[in-house]
Amino acid sequence: HSSPNVRASVATALGAFGEQRRLARPILEACLTDVSPSVKGAAIRSLARLYPSEAAADLEMRSLDNSPVIRRAVAESCTSLTAPAALPLLDKLTRDADKAVAFAAAQGLRDFLNQGGRLRAHQLLAASDNGLRLGAVLALQDEPVPADLAPLAECFRSSQGDIAAEIRYEILETAAELRDDRAFEILKEGL
Repeated sequence: HSSPNVRASVATALGAFGEQRRLARPILEACLTDVSPSVKGAAIRSLARLYPSEAAADLEMRSLDNSPVIRRAVAESCTSLTAPAALPLLDKLTRDADKAVAFAAAQGLRDFLNQGGRLRAHQLLAASDNGLRLGAVLALQDEPVPADLAPLAECFRSSQGDIAAEIRYEILETAAELRDDRAFEILKEGL
């Protein structure tokens, strides 16, 4: 099809064809040669989803691609990997020069909180870049634990500049899930 958006949609949809993965694979591999980085990115995500045990080495190689669209697709694909394969890759990509790539990698830690991702998310809550801070808060949101409260409180107090209000809002949402005295203190700071 002439539209890269349509081709990317096809590549994304093929990632849901788990039982027909052998039929989807040649199409997705062809998408990897597409001129559009969006189509390539969709194919990377779908191949990682369909063939997670084979994806780690390919994703590591593609994390070096010049295109930030491809590197962001790598970060988003880490959800299909095991923690030992995903965490070093996500850690590396949180340091990416492209903010969208780093943000996607920070958010990707959410799938590995109990395997070391929580510690990295806590570190990112103190980052100078607000996008990394927001990504870390969002990573913690689905499974917050009391140990998150101290770094979240410090992030709440120290966030300034663009998107600081959004960071604080997401921290309040996360703290409210915990319902303990330290969470209550963070909520009071929001008034």
